[in-house]
Amino acid sequence: SENYVSVHPRYLAELVGSGGSTIRAIQTNLDVKVTIPPTDWKPNSPQVGKVKNVKVGVAGSKDACVKAKQCIQQIVRYHHSEVTHPGLIHEEVDIPPEFYHCVIGPRGSEIKHIRGNYQCDVHIPNEDSHSEYTIVVGKKSNVDRAISHIHNLMDRDSEMRQRKYDDEAWS
Repeated sequence: SENYVSVHPRYLAELVGSGGSTIRAIQTNLDVKVTIPPTDWKPNSPQVGKVKNVKVGVAGSKDACVKAKQCIQQIVRYHHSEVTHPGLIHEEVDIPPEFYHCVIGPRGSEIKHIRGNYQCDVHIPNEDSHSEYTIVVGKKSNVDRAISHIHNLMDRDSEMRQRKYDDEAWS
């Protein structure tokens, strides 16, 4: 049976995975064939109007297709699934947009530090995200540590802002 999942082209690379690892895991573990459509969408090109979703094809038995579609939707929404990334969890963290800069850091240094140090992926929402929350993906203990690090960054940023405000109030 032929089925498809409609996704924003920005998620295609994630569905394929590094060296095709993610798409292979879906196909092997669920016994389906996944077809990634061609797209001329480029990650950093300016978006003109609404980018149209593309259809990721799923072929196999009815049951396998249902599971594969759920798996693809989980990856698009939470950047992982038990099928493709066994043992990983995600947590949604409420980070107000005015704190994004302190989580990302100058030239991405802070977010790279979090990814490297805590072996977690940090996904800050953009206009195509399915969640307004920042999603942290990794092993449970690492995710917990990464989130407490993020909270520390936000607290430090708030204190600096407050101090700056106090200084301006006194000058």
